Amino acid sequence: MTEHISLRFANVSCHVHTISFRHRLKKILKNVSGNFNGGELTAIVGPSGSGKSTLLDCLSGFRRTNVSGKFIVDGNEISIDDIRQMSSYVMQDQSLHIHLTVREIMALSLNLRDKQNLSDAAKKNKIFNVFETLGIERKCETVMTELSGGERKRVQIAIELVNDPKILFVDEATTGLDCVASTRCIEYLKKLALEGRTIICTIHQPSASILKLFDQIYAIANGSCIYQGSSTKLLEFLNDIELPCPSTYNPIDFLLEIANDCYGEQSEKLIQKIENGKNFDYCNVKEKYENFILSEVNYHQSSSYSKQVYYLLKRTFLTTSRDMTIFTFRYFFHLILGLTFGLMYHDMGNRGEYMLNNYKYLVLSVVILVYTSYYSIYFQFLHEFSIVKREYFNGWYSTEAYYTALILFDVPMTLICCTTYVSITYWLTNQPAEFYRYILFLSFIILMSFASQSLGVMFSSVLDIKTATTFSFMFLLPFIVLSGILIVTSHTPEFFKFFFDFNFLDSTLKGVLNSVLGLGRRKAECDDLYCHLVEPGKLLSDFGAVIDISRAFKVILIYIVICQIISYLIIRYRLRK
Repeated sequence: MTEHISLRFANVSCHVHTISFRHRLKKILKNVSGNFNGGELTAIVGPSGSGKSTLLDCLSGFRRTNVSGKFIVDGNEISIDDIRQMSSYVMQDQSLHIHLTVREIMALSLNLRDKQNLSDAAKKNKIFNVFETLGIERKCETVMTELSGGERKRVQIAIELVNDPKILFVDEATTGLDCVASTRCIEYLKKLALEGRTIICTIHQPSASILKLFDQIYAIANGSCIYQGSSTKLLEFLNDIELPCPSTYNPIDFLLEIANDCYGEQSEKLIQKIENGKNFDYCNVKEKYENFILSEVNYHQSSSYSKQVYYLLKRTFLTTSRDMTIFTFRYFFHLILGLTFGLMYHDMGNRGEYMLNNYKYLVLSVVILVYTSYYSIYFQFLHEFSIVKREYFNGWYSTEAYYTALILFDVPMTLICCTTYVSITYWLTNQPAEFYRYILFLSFIILMSFASQSLGVMFSSVLDIKTATTFSFMFLLPFIVLSGILIVTSHTPEFFKFFFDFNFLDSTLKGVLNSVLGLGRRKAECDDLYCHLVEPGKLLSDFGAVIDISRAFKVILIYIVICQIISYLIIRYRLRK
C-alpha cells in the first residue's frame, strides 16, 4: 500500500439539543480545524467529555446530525460520504459474535464485502496477511470468548483491514488494556501507518513510552483544539506559551492538567496559540499535494444482495448451532405446553358437555402462542444491534440484506414449534379427524406467529434494550383487549368495531374457531341429558365469532406486510441516522 491520503478539516462544529427545564443548545465542538497526514499515526487526546469521540464520529461520518464544517482530502474538498467510503471505523464497543472463531469472523467480513469475487486462495492469503500484520496468526482458530482484551481490539481492527481502508479511525484504542497490551496495540497501529494508511485514534492519557509511538498529537479541551503537532514538539509549544513542562512530568499529562484548569484558566491561551487547529507550525504538513483523483480511491465495495443474505444466514446458523440454549428451550417449551394442554383438555374436542372448555383451549392456544412468537426475534435484535450498527456503518452489508436474513432464519423454527404444538394438542383433545380443519388451524397459528413476530421486531427496533425489556409485554395487551377474547364483538359500541375488524389477533381467534368448530361441523357427542352446545356452530353464533375465513387470512397477511415494512423502515432509519 503506497498511496498516502491526508485528511484536513476546517471549522468543524457539532451541537446537541438538551432539554431540562428549558430547551438549550450545547456545543460539543467549536469550529475546530486540523490536519492528519497520510502514513502517520495520530492520537486525539483530551480530558473526559472534551469532545474526542465526537470529533472522531464527525470525521468518520458516524455522526451527521447538527454537524458542519469542511473536509479536505489531499487538497480536494469532499463530502463526508466520500470520507466514509474510503475509511473504516473501529468503535470503542467491543461487541463481537462470541461463538465464532477469529478466522470465521475475518472470512465473513471479507465475503460480505468481496465484490471482486476473489478466489478462495486469494481470500486465504489476504486474511493471513492481516493476521501476520497484527500478530494474531496463532489465534486464528480461537473463539472470541477466549481472547484477551488486547487481542479482541486487534481482531476488531483486523476485520476492517480486509477491506483495505485508506483511513482508519480507532476510538479509545487502549481503554481497558494494561500497559503491555496498550503498547503492543499502538505498535501495531504504527505498523499499519507505516504501510501508508492514515491512522487516527482517540486515547486516554497515554504514557510517555506510548506517546513516542505517535507521529502527531491532536489535543482537545472543552470542544476546542489546544494543540496539534508532533509529539516531539510538544515541549517547544509549552515553552512558547510560557507554560514550561516540569522535567519530572510526562508532557501530555501536563498538557491535560492545563486543559483541566489545574493551573488557572490557561486553555484560552493554548487555543489562541494553536488558532483552534489552524496553526500547523508544530507539525509537518504536506505543502505539495500529489495528483489525487477521487474516483481512483478503492471505495467500500459490498458483495451482491443474495451473497450478503447467504453469509448472514450462515453466520446466524453457526452462532446458533454452537449455543442451542434458546432454540432448545423454545422447542421444548412448545412441546411441554402442547402435552400439558393436550392432557388438560383431553378428549374434550368432540364432546358437547365440554364444548365450552374446548373453546377455552382454542382461545388460550392463540393467546399463549402470540406471546411466544412475539419474543422469538425480539431480544435477538436488541442484543445484536450494536454489532449491526458497526458492521452496517463500515459497509459490510445493506439494511435489506440484514433484515431479510433476520426474518428468514427464524422461519423454520417458527414452523417447527407451531406444528409441534398444534399436532399434539389437536390429537390429544380429539378434534375432528378432518385433515383440512387441521391444516386451517395450523395455518392460522403460523400466520399469527409471523404477525406477532413482526410486531415484536417493530417495537424492538424503536426502543432501547432497557425500555423494551421492562414494557415489551404491554404492547400486545391492546390487541388482546380489542379482540373477541374478552368481549363479544357484536356487544361493543360501533366506535370499537373498527379496531376489532382490523385486529390480526381477532381475525386469528375467529379463524381458528371457525376452522375447528365451524364450516358445517356435525353435532358433537353428548352423554348428558342435555348439551346446550352439542352443535359447535351454536357456540360460534353465541360468541359472535362467525367470520369469512378468507377475509381473516387477508387481515393477518396485510398485518404481516405492514409491520414488516414499518420494521424495515425504522431499522433503516436508525442505521442511517
